[in-house]
Amino acid sequence: MAAPAPNQIVLLQGVGNNERGWARLLSKFGRVTLIQRGMIEHTEIWEHEACVHNGPETSIVRSRFYDERAFAGLTFLRSLALFREHLGGQPADVIIAANHGMGLAALWLRRRGKAKRVIVFLTDFLPPRGSWAVRMHRWVTTRMNRFACRYADEVWSVSPRIPTMQVNPRHFVVPLCLEEQPVPEQERREIGYIGYPTADHALEILFEVCRKHQIRLNVVGRSPYLDSIKHLAPPEAVFHGMLNDTVKLNQIFAR
Repeated sequence: MAAPAPNQIVLLQGVGNNERGWARLLSKFGRVTLIQRGMIEHTEIWEHEACVHNGPETSIVRSRFYDERAFAGLTFLRSLALFREHLGGQPADVIIAANHGMGLAALWLRRRGKAKRVIVFLTDFLPPRGSWAVRMHRWVTTRMNRFACRYADEVWSVSPRIPTMQVNPRHFVVPLCLEEQPVPEQERREIGYIGYPTADHALEILFEVCRKHQIRLNVVGRSPYLDSIKHLAPPEAVFHGMLNDTVKLNQIFAR
């Protein structure tokens, strides 16, 4: 008798919450296809806690400008295309998709019979503050997130302070999947930031805190916005650029 086919697990994620850690952990339960679309577009396949395919990393930083103004429309379309490319006609047993752009793509795939279950993974909450354009953008994306969460099979959130998860009765707060390597217990005088820097992330305040308390700041990521405020950073700040290498990231954040 032939062995049963492994579970097909698809992660539609960005870059920054240790998606590789999630892929490694979930590969205990099936074949994991990790599709990342954040600062880069990248795909990996994991089986039995080992990465068996590691695709190229393509920078998509420039397209973020248009994607944000299209309310993650480009991410929605690319998620569908990458799913079709890597799974062909085979359906996924479960898709774990980040926020509204990928969450709506996962719901569309389920509607088309290409996924059995959809979990929306909430990682951001942007309160409706700022200029009129910012408030309007956040109002729209919040409602898109609420729609995706309402019709998902489950909602996972990295924080209990993200209220959107409450629209689905099957919502859970999950810890970030961190590396399990031992870290020396010692006083630390460094701070790490990883992401796509925007005005929402309050890096100017972080610059002030680090300057006032003589704390070394490590910034992983890049964007036109970051370039415009680098002159405000304390002189000891280190800008590492865009990284998706787990070893290098561990070396930075272990400090």
